[in-house]
Amino acid sequence: MNISIIIPTYNSKENLQQTLLFISKQILGNKIKLEVIVIDDGSNERSDELISRYREIIPNLIYIYRERDKLSCRAKARNIGIYNSTGDILVFLDSGMLIPNYFILKVSEHFSRSRKLVVSHYLIGKSLDLTKDDITIAANINPENIDEICRNLINHPSWVDCRVGLFDMVNNNLSRYPAPWTVGYNTAALTVDRNLVLSVGGFDESFMGWGGEDVDFCYRIFKKKAKFISEQKAYAFHLPHRQLETMDEKIKNNVINLKKMHKKNNSFETELFLNCPYTLDFNLMLHRFNCLDICHLIPKYEDKIIEYVNSTFESEGNNLLIGYNGDNWLSKSIYSHFFVHNKKIQQKLEKCLENIRIHYMLGCDTPFDDYFFNVTVVTDFHRYFEPAVLEAFIKETVRISKKVYFVHTMDLNPVIKRIERMEWTSHASLLEKASKLGLNYKTINLDSKIKLSIISKESIT
Repeated sequence: MNISIIIPTYNSKENLQQTLLFISKQILGNKIKLEVIVIDDGSNERSDELISRYREIIPNLIYIYRERDKLSCRAKARNIGIYNSTGDILVFLDSGMLIPNYFILKVSEHFSRSRKLVVSHYLIGKSLDLTKDDITIAANINPENIDEICRNLINHPSWVDCRVGLFDMVNNNLSRYPAPWTVGYNTAALTVDRNLVLSVGGFDESFMGWGGEDVDFCYRIFKKKAKFISEQKAYAFHLPHRQLETMDEKIKNNVINLKKMHKKNNSFETELFLNCPYTLDFNLMLHRFNCLDICHLIPKYEDKIIEYVNSTFESEGNNLLIGYNGDNWLSKSIYSHFFVHNKKIQQKLEKCLENIRIHYMLGCDTPFDDYFFNVTVVTDFHRYFEPAVLEAFIKETVRISKKVYFVHTMDLNPVIKRIERMEWTSHASLLEKASKLGLNYKTINLDSKIKLSIISKESIT
């Protein structure tokens, strides 16, 4: 089995030296051929001498230096490594990641059983805060004592991989999550089949700065139906060192890049992830939507209610309905578009509603132009959104619509609410969100139980 380790580096010669030292101690056996490719993304000081020294103990060690320019980024460096590698299996390893001597053997075991695979390795110390956490316990780490030290650190709150609970809940089979790409994406230590990597064209080099390029990479591989697993025995130790970016810079860049990822893919999953980026919350919410029968979420509206709502605006032009539950909303042909939140519902509606465009879309970040729709009608479905998601939803629907009608049933208590015991958006909370966003609104009592709130950027008469 041919395996390539790809290491991007930038101004981290000491960390690179440690990474190479631990790689040089790998126990390979006769059936594994290992090559190591270091891509220097324009460091101030080249590492030719260091590489020459390690070529004596790592025969297939390749060093590629790329001059720093405005296109320099992690994605480009990794792609250079990919296209200069010969391995059937590609291990992405950051400079400063230390691996035990059986790491490559464990990798080969996984890929001897299955090739269409993504292996996310346990990361020790990746979330350290150097201003607060004690790092002296790992000061003398070396290839001989790494296991002993890591056994003491693996459950320490400061050193633990923040994803370990997610790994354990599915017994390392990340594909049991609806979106394993949000769990097993970290390219600090990630192993992927070469053919999978090439099938998605490697990393997207338009992602600049910290974050996002690895999530996007794994999302595209996920779309190729790859299996994702986590590997906790073949772990990687993150050598404590000062980061090139501050945490504020990382958060800012990550948000920019996640928006870029969504704009590129325009999928329900990327839209939801953009507005609910916490991995467990996102996977739970996505699972709910995937399994959701909307009839258990919103009430069956009386015909007179639907007829009244439909009579309040013109049928010409583009009108949008969000939260369709099969009621008599189609008594008049006034809707040109539906947003649905379940793939199976989308497929079902596309077969029976030929004149209506069905979009598998959340409604928080859409590709539509400003005021594309004359009116958007939102059923009680909006009550299901988390507060942050609801705010983004209101902001976006008002951007793409001249007016947004929110149907709100008071004292709504459907089956799913009772099962999950969750707090649902109240009418007061809806209007508070609108007020916070500086929007105009007007509420009409349709009957003793149902209110219709019209929200718009413009004044409402």
